[in-house]
This record gives sequence, structure tokens and C-alpha cells, in this order.
Amino acid sequence: SQGQIVGNSALSGDTTSHAFLWQRGRMTDLGTMPGDVSSKAVAINDQGQIVGYSEDINTSRSVVWQNGGIWDLNTLISADAAASMSLLAAYGINDRGQILILAIVPNWEFTEPIVATPTAQHWPPHGSRHFVLPDHVRDQIRQHRERGAEHLHE
Repeated sequence: SQGQIVGNSALSGDTTSHAFLWQRGRMTDLGTMPGDVSSKAVAINDQGQIVGYSEDINTSRSVVWQNGGIWDLNTLISADAAASMSLLAAYGINDRGQILILAIVPNWEFTEPIVATPTAQHWPPHGSRHFVLPDHVRDQIRQHRERGAEHLHE
């Protein structure tokens, strides 16, 4: 991370906190997703990509900060995956841009942490699909959708 530190901070008396990047003796507020009230930065890689989560009053979502922008990782996975799970928080990122994420399926059963692999290294992202989920996660999504279809036909 080349002397950079990430985390979250609040001013005295605040009820929420924001993610920050500390570098060259200066703290920069990374902000939140639009409409959210707090954020937490958890990890940074040598390319300066920062991961963590942004929260509203009800839930959180995995995010990545890069080049002054913030992206919801739920919008960077396939439509099938996004319809079958929610990426709640990102907890790590390596120098290849692979992100360790905690996901949840609609019936609120937590999955094991998953690793999302980027399909391109370009930021900000363009297009609709930028991360590939592991095969076993794609299988879980497929099984979950099949179970849902079976219940509709009962």
C-alpha cells in the first residue's frame, strides 16, 4: 500500500463515520454511496484500489474506491448473480484486483466469503459485467434459482 492507511473515522459527537485514506500525513474522506450515511475502508492494494462498504440505515453494500470515485460492487457482477445475492462488505483486495467479499442470499443465509476476480483492470469501469464469481458460487446461484422456480410450480 506504499505508506497508505485506510480506515474509518468520526468527529466527536457524530453518530456515523466515513472511510478515509491517510497518505503523506493527510487524511482524505472517501465518502459514501449516494443516499448512504456511513462507510468503512478495510483494505488497499499497491494500485491504490480501496475496498470496504457503504451503509444506509438498513443494510450495507460492498464498494471499491479508485481514482476519486466509488462503485457499488453489486453493479459490477452479472445480472444473474445480482438477482440472487447481495454483496454486503469487501474485506480484502490483492494486487491483481481480486476482492474478498461477504455475500448474502435473499433468504438471509450467509454464504462463505467469496473471491471476485476482475475481468479488466480499467477504472472507472465501463459496461455491465466486471467481476467473475467463483464456479461454486455460480453453482449456488443456479441452485437457488432452480429451487425458487420449483416452489412457484408447486
